[in-house]
Amino acid sequence: MSAGRGKFQAMTERGETERDFVDGLIEQWQRASPSFDYSWFGFVTRVQRLSVFINAIQENFARAHGLKYGEFLVLAALRRSIPECALNPTELFRSLLITSGAITKRVDRLVGMGLVERRADPEDRRGVLVYLTARGHQLCDEMIATSFAQDSAYGRVKNFNEQDRRDLANLLRRALMAFEQCDSTAASERRRAEVRSSPPREPDNT
Repeated sequence: MSAGRGKFQAMTERGETERDFVDGLIEQWQRASPSFDYSWFGFVTRVQRLSVFINAIQENFARAHGLKYGEFLVLAALRRSIPECALNPTELFRSLLITSGAITKRVDRLVGMGLVERRADPEDRRGVLVYLTARGHQLCDEMIATSFAQDSAYGRVKNFNEQDRRDLANLLRRALMAFEQCDSTAASERRRAEVRSSPPREPDNT
């Protein structure tokens, strides 16, 4: 029995963990390239595999209501923007972390379905606001209720005890914040580099 397999078996006997697909991958890589540190590999690979399952659940959930999941996210962003349930396009794409072009396509489709509508922004004559319609409000509430139902596809995670859910949320929050901070720092550096490389503006003598 290999040292890695023996260690894993001992952990299982103590009830610390159970074997999954990723454990097999780690063992294979440890045998193939034993000189590397794989302590991060299990976390990252499990997050990737979870994302595959969760994305499938989300798309099936939205499809059952006649939507794509990205369109539901637009409805949800508007629904939580109380009391008006309205946002301008910039607020929408910032809240969903997608491009303005993607937001435009989603909003166009939702307008065609009668779930949202565009209105002039009373505080900006050139701007527009995207509002939930009564139909969109009703559909969004129905979908949220379904998502939070005890028998939903997420029930397999809800079966974790409260402490496990809290610990998992805290660990994922720390990991996400670390990536977000790195991404924010890189974006700031790119903007500074763009400013430094831009040609100087000519003075306006008018």
